[in-house]
Amino acid sequence: MTGTNLQESTERLFDGHWTAAELGAQRNKSERTLRLERQRGVGPPYLCDGRKIYYPIDTARAWLREQLCHPARTQALERGMKRSPASFSQREPAPMIAAPRHRQREPT
Repeated sequence: MTGTNLQESTERLFDGHWTAAELGAQRNKSERTLRLERQRGVGPPYLCDGRKIYYPIDTARAWLREQLCHPARTQALERGMKRSPASFSQREPAPMIAAPRHRQREPT
């Protein structure tokens, strides 16, 4: 196999994968940020081929879909709150409690 054929077969092997640079461009993140995500275990799943990192496209897209943020109301309901945070500003004021009186010293 010549060098060109070997390179072509390697490219076919990693079809359907993004390099770290390609995924970084898709997510508008630097390769350093992706490396930190890998170290912390918070980034998308990846393949390691020596020093080269590849991200399966379908898996990376599925991971991105899992990162969707939900509105505060949905999160509040999921945590078991009876009202959404927006309704807290509309609640009734707390009743006034009389301030404790200071005890007077007894004459000695």
